[in-house]
Amino acid sequence: MSNPDTSKDGFESMMKRLEEIVSKMENGDPHLESLVENYQKGVQLLTSCRCKLTEAEISIQKISEKLANATSK
Repeated sequence: MSNPDTSKDGFESMMKRLEEIVSKMENGDPHLESLVENYQKGVQLLTSCRCKLTEAEISIQKISEKLANATSK
């Protein structure tokens, strides 16, 4: 469910872009259209970041399970 614009970006890069968007929204252009556009971009980045975190968590769980199985034998 990743956005094509964010699916190849690294987590840190997406977080930096998200922080920039939040800063723009807090301090920038008060126009409704701009706010809505930035909000939409932010939601897309947030969704992609959550997906990457979930993928990392699953990978860590698999590694931990393999390690636990290897040490219990």
